[in-house]
Amino acid sequence: MIVNDHPNGKINICVTLKSRKSTRFRKNVAPIVEENL
Repeated sequence: MIVNDHPNGKINICVTLKSRKSTRFRKNVAPIVEENL
């Protein structure tokens, strides 16, 4: 799946959950997802 960056810098949660294998990706995205929830 491709990560779609929104104009405000938010990332789709579905993409984030499916890309949890990558530790580096998770470190960068996890805080953003928590803020959006």
